[in-house]
Amino acid sequence: MSFLPQWFFGRSPASNATKTRRPEGLSRRRRTFAVEQLEARRVLAVTSLSIYTPTQSIVAGNTTGTIKVQLLDQFGRTAKAPIGGEVILLGSNSGQGTFLNAAGTAPIASITIPVGASAASFKYTDTKAGTPLLTLASGLLKPAHQSESVAAAAATQILFVDQSSPPMPLPIQTIQNTAPATVTIELLDAFGNVAKAAATSTIVTVTRSPHGPTRTIIIGGAAGQEVALSADSPTAKLLASQSATTQINKIVIPTGQSTATFFYSDTTAGSFHVFADSVQLGSAQQTEMTAPDIAPTITAPATLTIAAGATQSFATTVPPITVDDVDAGASIETVKVTTMTGSLLQGAVNVGSTVTLTGTIASLKTQLSGLTYQAGAAADTIKIVANDGTLSTSATIVVGLAPDIAPTITPGPGLATGFTVPLGATFAFTGPNTLTIADADATATTMLTVTLSVTNGSIAKFGVPLKTLTITDTLANINAILMTNVTYIAPPAGAPFTSDILTITATDGVMPASPVSIGITLM
Repeated sequence: MSFLPQWFFGRSPASNATKTRRPEGLSRRRRTFAVEQLEARRVLAVTSLSIYTPTQSIVAGNTTGTIKVQLLDQFGRTAKAPIGGEVILLGSNSGQGTFLNAAGTAPIASITIPVGASAASFKYTDTKAGTPLLTLASGLLKPAHQSESVAAAAATQILFVDQSSPPMPLPIQTIQNTAPATVTIELLDAFGNVAKAAATSTIVTVTRSPHGPTRTIIIGGAAGQEVALSADSPTAKLLASQSATTQINKIVIPTGQSTATFFYSDTTAGSFHVFADSVQLGSAQQTEMTAPDIAPTITAPATLTIAAGATQSFATTVPPITVDDVDAGASIETVKVTTMTGSLLQGAVNVGSTVTLTGTIASLKTQLSGLTYQAGAAADTIKIVANDGTLSTSATIVVGLAPDIAPTITPGPGLATGFTVPLGATFAFTGPNTLTIADADATATTMLTVTLSVTNGSIAKFGVPLKTLTITDTLANINAILMTNVTYIAPPAGAPFTSDILTITATDGVMPASPVSIGITLM
């Protein structure tokens, strides 16, 4: 503050003059007066705009209460408009909002704060639900912003929509005639905003005739918005869920919600309509383009060669036996498999010559891969029929029998000339004394039967002595049992026997092996 006189600081004008000391009270009063004079000269410039009424909430189509804007200086204090007034431009990020004069009677694009005034008022209306942001601007002044809240009005119309988020209008829908299609209706207000269902709806009576046979639907009141449903296809079904079998003629949009879903199915190809009717909301329709049904397909080999009694998994044929259906969706279909002379196994269970499988395409694929065919004693045919409820497809596999190869029995080198066992002792078939069963055309699931019998001693499995032991199992299991769990038990000491004979036979159910006899010397 170099413009203040030096005496303000207690100094004389002359820089080298003797300082004159003035009374302390007088010096303080002069300083206070000077500061007050500076404050009085300071110019309070308008620097910003401010909306000082709180955020307002309205229903679409209605008008807010008064919204006030004021001028502020650089210190945030109320300021006055300069000469010519302050013109403020009004803007909103809603494409459907309108600013109104303070009386709410005419649209405006700006307001003016007159010279000497500090504030002005206006109102706002909008038909788009949401939180529109209002922006007030004037030249270089800092603009003012405020978001208002616009809620949807009461529901006045019904619209068919898709499954996207947010849902979009769907006047036409293409569906397959084997799987129920999802149909969704949505409530809108008069301005196209998504609206919520009211607490209750009244009884609805609808007679529909322009698009098909006359029909009348009578529905009682319910909590929420009740909508009558109908269709003009004679074979159409309106269902509450994809798996439902009972048809419905109404749907309720629960109080506070905006959408409801049902399902449409039809076995007749062509263009038909679904109607949604309400006494409060009017009518809406959706065109259902029902595509012609596409029959299921079967993949299977044309021929199969297998030994009599042998087994073949459906999963390992070339190509694997399976089904498909491009338009099945989640619909339930059936597959029937029939043989003439063979049999079918589900896992380890023999289900006979015929089995019917039911399920979705994915389920049917799994069930078919778990089937096994077992050949009989003669040539055969396997017939497979797939049905989607409308169309069927069949395939036939011609089964030819390959000559069966009989199993073989091979004693280990320690048994080539027989073996010797003291009376009362036990002999194990291990090491060089193993008994090995082989079958060149047996599969991992082929069942064989092996019999071991003796005359004087005993054959034991797991220590249980028998004169004749019969084992029926797969080839791998039989060989493991013979090596680890089967023993020969000689007659007790003092018995009047000096020899015995072990006889071994095997069969694969079709061809028997050549029997093997092994001499036993008893000591």
